[in-house]
Amino acid sequence: MDCLLLIFMYKTKLIKLLKSLDEKELIRFEQYLLSPFFNNSQKCIELYQYILTAYPNWQHESLQKEEVFKKIFPNKKPTNNSSLRELSSKVLRLLEDFLIMQELQYAPHHKDLLLLYSLEKRKNLQRFQKKYLQIQQKLTEKKTKDINDALQDYQLEEQLFNFEIANNLINPQQDRLWKVIQKFEHYTLLKKLELYSSLLNRQFLKGIQYDLEELEYLLKWVERKQLDKKYPNIALYYVTILMLKTKEERYFFRLKQLIYDYGHIFDKKELKTLLTIATNYSTVAINQNQEHFKIERFELYFYQLKQQLLHSGKYLHFMHLKNLCTIAIQAKQIEVAQNIVEEYKHQVAPEYVEDVYHFNKGMLEFYTGNYQEAIYFLSQVDYINVFYQLDTRLLLLRAYYELEETNALLDLAQTFKRMLKREKKLSKRHKESYHNFTLVLVKLYRIKALFSTKSLDKLKEEILQKKLINQAWLLEKWDELEAKQKI
Repeated sequence: MDCLLLIFMYKTKLIKLLKSLDEKELIRFEQYLLSPFFNNSQKCIELYQYILTAYPNWQHESLQKEEVFKKIFPNKKPTNNSSLRELSSKVLRLLEDFLIMQELQYAPHHKDLLLLYSLEKRKNLQRFQKKYLQIQQKLTEKKTKDINDALQDYQLEEQLFNFEIANNLINPQQDRLWKVIQKFEHYTLLKKLELYSSLLNRQFLKGIQYDLEELEYLLKWVERKQLDKKYPNIALYYVTILMLKTKEERYFFRLKQLIYDYGHIFDKKELKTLLTIATNYSTVAINQNQEHFKIERFELYFYQLKQQLLHSGKYLHFMHLKNLCTIAIQAKQIEVAQNIVEEYKHQVAPEYVEDVYHFNKGMLEFYTGNYQEAIYFLSQVDYINVFYQLDTRLLLLRAYYELEETNALLDLAQTFKRMLKREKKLSKRHKESYHNFTLVLVKLYRIKALFSTKSLDKLKEEILQKKLINQAWLLEKWDELEAKQKI
């Protein structure tokens, strides 16, 4: 017997792709295979249905290739696995075709273009013209006018041009080719501006340098033709690029206003990208001690919440709710943060509702000086993910510090350091910053508890020089200890 048959099928390309499907998609794929229009191989159906018996345990022993072979080819000897491999490859190709069909359901414009192409091939003039007008009207009436719409507008115009050429319908009064070129140039300009915005954002955040000679040409073209005055989507990308290029905050405020005025014309993905760039800009400004950008960052994040850009499917992602509450507190929008915690409690996935609520309530109680209440809520937070776990412990450590709960603080500091050593999902940089915070906090507490200021100056150097989280809060606590020394 060929030893290759002892290999489990879960290592095959077919199983790896099947694992990415949800339960409804697995059922739909079975229906797809059962349709003689798409598949005429009974063996493909048998193989898939057998594999499906192992779901959701894709590593079940029944998926050992030898077992699968016996089931699908009962009258063959398993001297080699070429038959099974060929059948598996065939099911994989059918699965890929199924995924294409499924994606077409979410891309009606692609379906429209394929239909027009088919009508053109069949010389069905009347139906083509009627269908073209329907598609064109649908595109004109769309509320959004994003980059995908510009691409569709160009593709539709080109399809009409090809149709008129093929059927000798050229109208001398209408320069269709010129319209095709104009719409193509509009689309490519928008796409280039979008890509350059992302490139400059990377340069802005990471300091990577690029040759931007072509960008200078594009910007001059936009200015000369005053395209930013004619098209809001061009204006948004144009201002984004100027903001990132010059780092002047006046462009940030222009971009923010343009987003508020014209955000509704973009699809959610495109709008979210622009908002992320603007948010990144405000974060960098805050890190450069421009405190007034804290409220700006909060407003951008809150706008995303109201536009449901922070939702993943029907649920608000628990990390976004945490970040929003943190940013609101930093912007001194405590009342708004309290409303968010209560109003959006049940918009996160049900399994996270209570833990996310307890964390955010605990954080709010801490920042409003209610340390005992903060401990009450934070102590009820179970594991959500590593960052919730870390920040829960950080807030508890800080609350114990404020309340001078010596045993609780020192015990938690020890367990926290052990947890950091075991945690494999954290980068070395993150581990270092959390570990250093804990060390410095314990040193601060010992000075506070013993009323000793002997090593205070040395500790400030440590706070300023080491990589650690919550540096501003540690410096604030250091200042309090120094003030007591002067009394």
